[in-house]
Amino acid sequence: MPGEEDTAIRFQDAEENWKGALSTKDGALYTAEWIQRQIIKGNGYGANMGSLSAPEVLQTILITTLRPSLWIRVPVGTTIIPFYTSVTVEDTGATNNLEIVLGPVRIDPGNGTSAAATLGGADPVNLHTGKGNASKCLVRQDSTVAVLAGSDPLLNNWRIVKGEDNVATPATAGENTFEYEPKGRYPVIVGPGAWSLTIGAIANTTAPSAYAHMQWIELSGEDLPLL
Repeated sequence: MPGEEDTAIRFQDAEENWKGALSTKDGALYTAEWIQRQIIKGNGYGANMGSLSAPEVLQTILITTLRPSLWIRVPVGTTIIPFYTSVTVEDTGATNNLEIVLGPVRIDPGNGTSAAATLGGADPVNLHTGKGNASKCLVRQDSTVAVLAGSDPLLNNWRIVKGEDNVATPATAGENTFEYEPKGRYPVIVGPGAWSLTIGAIANTTAPSAYAHMQWIELSGEDLPLL
């Protein structure tokens, strides 16, 4: 009968350390998608803007005024990998186009004049309910004045333009739920920085109301070498 040393399977990680292969309880080898593995470890977090039947009523502004609707503040020594964002628009507050833009920011915009995210704001929610790991990030929503100069996203990782064709009832015009899920092309934001979502309307006269949800992997300390 072979000894344990003859049957063990090991792999070398990025730092040239040897690690044992993973298996199910019956000994079958398996590999989990990287994002899922991080969630299992307790490194996945989420936060919401709006809850139940109460969407966040946003500012009556264009999206070019440096007033993000929902943003994750990433501190020094922390890196995040956003992998999912969704926006559900209840009312565009507009008689023409609604715009949504999402992207990374190279500086920490600060809080500005804003509030903590409706759910998981001051303490983002761990996506593993059995883990007590606390996020080092802070999530803010609905900036009512411009945040720091330079806090526009570096890229438009995701942009939505929602055309209106029903002036009387804007919320009924076309699709109202939008999802960003990059599938293997995840941005990496190294603190200080932010992941910033802005929702606004072109030539709007009333404030749009919407729900939004963000999920990300958060790495710091001993987990950072995973990158």
